[in-house]
Order: sequence, then C-alpha cells, then structure tokens
Amino acid sequence: MRFVEATKALAARMITRGPIDYEARRAALSTLREVPGRVLLPILKLAGLQLTWQRQRHVAGWLWEHLTGGEARDAPTYAEDINGVKEASPSHGHGFTLNCPNKPAAHSWPEERSGLR
Repeated sequence: MRFVEATKALAARMITRGPIDYEARRAALSTLREVPGRVLLPILKLAGLQLTWQRQRHVAGWLWEHLTGGEARDAPTYAEDINGVKEASPSHGHGFTLNCPNKPAAHSWPEERSGLR
C-alpha cells in the first residue's frame, strides 16, 4: 500500500509543479564545461578521490545528462576540445560515475533548495 500512496503523492506533485522545460535546462547548461573545484572537492573527499580537471569535466557531463534528460555524449564538456586538449570522454565519465561510491552521491542539497523545475 505504501507504493500506491507514494505513487499518488508523486503524481500530485508532478501536476502541481507542471511540465519540466528541458530545453531551458539545456540552454542554461550550454556553457558548463567543468564543475568548479571548490564545489566538487568536498564531494570527492568523501569518496577518497582527488580533484582532477578530468573529473571536473566528467561531473559536468553527468549533470548535463541527469538534468537535461539528454545523453552525456551531447554535453558541452564533451563536444569540443578545451584548450586544445580532449582528455575527457563520455566513456571515461561513465566509468567514473560507476566507480564513485554512493556516499558522495548522497552528498547533495535538499531538493526544495535546488531551484530545479
């Protein structure tokens, strides 16, 4: 019964919030090439990982994929060489997210503060 109640609550919330404007999200993230180190470092520390430029790019690709409903390979961070270097790729980014433990993934801000629609 909890599943049915949860599904009804989710459906009601979706109706209240209205449709998601994925085109607006893609436009807003069109210049995201890498996640700033000061933002990413606390999350990586929880996983025991070092901050690297490639990880900053992989996380930008992950954000693109999950917030726009698109595919990582279409993310701006993978679309072009940055400073003549293309050391990040969607396949490497996928490997990074697979190997990143759940603890950092849970390290996020509350949904009501995210401002995402």
